[in-house]
Formats: sequence, C-alpha cells, structure tokens
Amino acid sequence: MAKSIADSPSGSISFVVAGGEYSDLCVPLLKRLAAALRVDDELILVVRRDHPQTATFRPEVLRVIEIAGASIYRMRALLPKICQREWVVLLEDHTMVEPAAIDEIRRLIRERPDIDLIPFLGKNLTSTGRWGWANFLFTFAPVWAPLDHPPPFSIVTSAVVRRSCLGAGESLKDGELELAIIPGVYRSGKFASSNLIFVDHIKPVKFLAALALNFHNARSGAAIQLDLGHGRRRVIREGWRTFWKHPRRMMRTLTARRNELPAGTRARLYALGFMYLVGNVTATLFGGGGSVFHID
Repeated sequence: MAKSIADSPSGSISFVVAGGEYSDLCVPLLKRLAAALRVDDELILVVRRDHPQTATFRPEVLRVIEIAGASIYRMRALLPKICQREWVVLLEDHTMVEPAAIDEIRRLIRERPDIDLIPFLGKNLTSTGRWGWANFLFTFAPVWAPLDHPPPFSIVTSAVVRRSCLGAGESLKDGELELAIIPGVYRSGKFASSNLIFVDHIKPVKFLAALALNFHNARSGAAIQLDLGHGRRRVIREGWRTFWKHPRRMMRTLTARRNELPAGTRARLYALGFMYLVGNVTATLFGGGGSVFHID
C-alpha cells in the first residue's frame, strides 16, 4: 500500500521529471537522480502517452506515468495526485543537476524547517551557441548563478516545494502551480536559495528553433493566463513589456558579466521578445492551439 503524505518521513523527496517523451534525452538526469535516492524517496517520470517511449534505461525505482495528449502544464498539475513524500523536486527532462545540488537541497530541508520553497537557479553549461545563450537568458537571466543576493521571483519551471503547499490529493488547474502557488510562496518569504542549487538548461537551439520556441512558450502561457481569469488587456501588456522592456532590463542586470556572452546577445534578446509578443497576441485572438504541446 502506498504511503500517505502524513506517513512520509521528514525530509523524504518525490523527484519528478516532466517532459514530452521517455527518450534518451532524459536518461542522464534519471541516472543522476536514481543514484541519489534514499530509502524513503521516490522517482517519477511524467510523459505523454502518445509519444514513442524509446529510452534504453529504466531503473526499477522509476515510476512512469503516461498521460494521453497532455501539455507540460497538465503534467505539472498532477503533482498533488502523484507525489507522496514531504518534498517535491520538480525538474524538466532537458535539464541536469549536480550531485552537490541534491546534497544542498537535503541540507536546506534539514536545517530550514521554516521554508516551503527552494528555487532552482540556472546555468548555461551545455547550450553555449549564440541562440542557445539568448534562449537561456530570456528565461534564466534573473537567476543566472552565481548570485550575490537572494533571487527575485522568476517563472522557472524547476523548483523544490513542500508537498503540503500543493493542497489535497486532487490535481491542480493547469498553470496554477506556476502562476499561483509558487508566486504565493515567494510573496510569503518562506523560501531559501543557494548557488549550489541550479539546473543546466539544455536547449542547443539555433535561429529558427529559438524563435519558434519562444512563440510557443508565449502563446501557451498567455492561453493559460486567460483560462485562469486574467484579462486580455493584462495579458497583452505583459507581452508588450516582455518585448520592449525585458531585454533592456536583462542587459542592465548583466553588465558585469557581458564578457561571458556572445556578441549580439542584446539584438537576439529583442528578436525573442518580438516572437514572445507575437505568441502572446496570437493567444488572445485564437487561443493556445497546438502551442501547448511545443513549449519549453
């Protein structure tokens, strides 16, 4: 019989990897997590049933949950229903974490009983092409490790969250985790961070793929906001700010680290911002369409 949440030992972790398919793309991450499991932890992979499952690695400790026609928002919305440990470590299938990050997560959980959230910071160790850098910064610039201060709130889809923050055993609404629960914990101040806790975001995209990715991200995100009751004007304003102000704000915050970036990064950020605005407007006019199945 599965353990109830109340029976879960203190410090136990549900490691959850969410992604489109069970392929060799996520195998390195699954191997890293499987090696780090303790007796009271669990390892879960959530994928779309309509994608071919082609991975050559499937440890006995892994529980695979397949959902037909599910978006990544739907996969993450399942967390309250599928996780039975005190803490949830949520990761994307195209990320990697270091063993030191997992050790540091366990340390903070043990030493900071007052917190409900540990945000992942980001590093770009693998996708170091020009457009790979721009795509990384467009999302991760505010939390690009190392930081010399606590991170600002940033919509990043990897996090460590106390299971009780997710409510009872029913699924969340699509987008509720990303747009309501995590921001709410940030506002409460019940979080801690560490420069050791980061993901390497592995998306080696080039020009067209980077533009398409940010279009789909924006369109699906705007559609989710509308479904959650956000007004159309509010959604459009967010898209405009992301296009017009976000690149300038990012480059100002990155002034001391510009020597780490490829030449032309600012222009590429504006290009991604424009595609974000196009996706945002498209969602307000026509809905999310197939973009919900193509997001990062």
